[in-house]
Amino acid sequence: MQACPYCAGETRDLLSAPDINRRVSNTVFHLRHCHECGLNFLADPPADLGPYYTSDYHHVPKDRAELEEYLPMQRFRIDLLRQFCSAGKLLEIGPSIGQFCASAQDAGFTVHAIEMDAACVSFLREKLGITAYHSDDPTGVLRKLSVRFDAICFWHSLEHLPKFWEVLCAARACLAPGGVILIAAPNPEAFQARVMGASWPHHDLPRHLFGISIPWLRRWAAENDIELAFATTRDAGSIFGNRFSWAMKFQGLAPRNALAQRLSWRLGTLFGRLWKPLEDREGLGACYTAILRAPAQAGSLSSRPVEKH
Repeated sequence: MQACPYCAGETRDLLSAPDINRRVSNTVFHLRHCHECGLNFLADPPADLGPYYTSDYHHVPKDRAELEEYLPMQRFRIDLLRQFCSAGKLLEIGPSIGQFCASAQDAGFTVHAIEMDAACVSFLREKLGITAYHSDDPTGVLRKLSVRFDAICFWHSLEHLPKFWEVLCAARACLAPGGVILIAAPNPEAFQARVMGASWPHHDLPRHLFGISIPWLRRWAAENDIELAFATTRDAGSIFGNRFSWAMKFQGLAPRNALAQRLSWRLGTLFGRLWKPLEDREGLGACYTAILRAPAQAGSLSSRPVEKH
């Protein structure tokens, strides 16, 4: 039996599924659940994940003016962060083309980023003027930085990272006193996850290597001198994720032609509205956003971050 890669606890088979979202291959992947810590993890990730991030995964704009068209839809993100951190140095890990980075700049933050896609890094540097580190090893980058950040953000990127807990520990060590870590991720405890099972689009195998629940984050926070100050499945992004999931589900069942894809997307969106009274309840949504906050006094609790293997 395969042990949990985080806590070495006993695990069980949870589900098996191919790449249903992008259909890169017909390989069936296996997700397991840990009885001890509650983490879901991909038991058999491909040796090379590169091909599963297809050429259309990022749409890189030609300039900032084009990017600006998307920013109003991202406003809720910076508004949410500013409830806990209103200014200072901000790092986003896995920013893609930098929609949130640009919003953070507009809000007065000094923005840094770590991104693995070369084209995205060039855009961040050249068009947005951001200090962007090109790397697929955020833990290594964080350990070399002398900067202390007031906010470190993972907008739907943490679940993609091998040994993400090491990234979290490195991020925790880079926080200024009172600094925050923001995490947005799929919710493994979602109503949709139970109903759709292996066909839930937010499993997104094999790109999502882990399913990280709010209880798992709460336990990690307690072990690592940081408070889980906020967690919700009812922020604007999470509520959008509810309808998005149903649209993706219906689109995945349709023929791969443009008309069928558009019609199925609209039908899925309409179907998703039927579940709104249930899925908009706290804890049941497809995604969540969480804020972890460091003590205002450095070292005011106990110890260094715990890097389990």
